[in-house]
Amino acid sequence: MKNPEIAQFVKFEMDERSKRTRVTADRVIEELGRIAFFDIRKAFRPDGTLMSVDEMDADARAVIVSLDVHDLHDREGNPTGRMSKVKLADKLGALTLLMRHMGLLNDKVKIQGDADNPLALLIREVQGSSLKPVPTHLLEREDCVRPIQ
Repeated sequence: MKNPEIAQFVKFEMDERSKRTRVTADRVIEELGRIAFFDIRKAFRPDGTLMSVDEMDADARAVIVSLDVHDLHDREGNPTGRMSKVKLADKLGALTLLMRHMGLLNDKVKIQGDADNPLALLIREVQGSSLKPVPTHLLEREDCVRPIQ
């Protein structure tokens, strides 16, 4: 990508792919916004019952990952009601991605210095700041503190 001609070619091909697939950065951000800011009340009628998929608006349909509907019956087999289980897309994940995109969240670790060997960098940083070694002949004296064994 350092070669300007190659970078230009790659950008052109990516733009063409976006046109073919109709997948653009704007569309991705819009979809993340739908998930991040979805209000669950948009999936229910005023009486609290779940709307059918046909009744829901595009935002509600976009956020639903799965929908399980089960008819309930009594022991004699008579219908008694319906149980619906709705799984929504990950709201927190969408918010996190949007925050990263907008520069509101920087959760990447940055190692400064010798990027090839962070351990060597750490050792160099602590050298000279730790306790100095004591010559062993001084440890034989009574007035010296001895290490715990």
